[in-house]
Amino acid sequence: MNFGLVYITISLANYLIQLITVTPSVMSGSLNGLEKLVSGYPNSVFFALMGSYFFMCISLFFEGLLFKKEIRLFLFIASIGCVSFFIASAIFSVTIFLMLGAICWIGGTVIAMTLISNYYLKKIKQLKV
Repeated sequence: MNFGLVYITISLANYLIQLITVTPSVMSGSLNGLEKLVSGYPNSVFFALMGSYFFMCISLFFEGLLFKKEIRLFLFIASIGCVSFFIASAIFSVTIFLMLGAICWIGGTVIAMTLISNYYLKKIKQLKV
């Protein structure tokens, strides 16, 4: 839950910056200074905030230690895939790797939540019997 709260805070800051600052500036034609705020620039705030997904991927890995082998295997694979994209992004300075890592994390998290909820539903049904 703590990782979720951290993610919400970082994600909210990220998208509020894009919504409140970047969009109106682009629409008015004022582009001076926006390179520090737009997503494709490696030294931008957006790029740094996208790096927070790296820590979310690490949390997927450690979350996997708590569950049975099917869920654990999926969480390990998802987290290793995400971390690989982020490391490739840092080494090669290719922004798309960072975004692919974030997409990998989002997909992995949704599937993990589904697997975990099914796991707990089975446990609840076993308790009722």
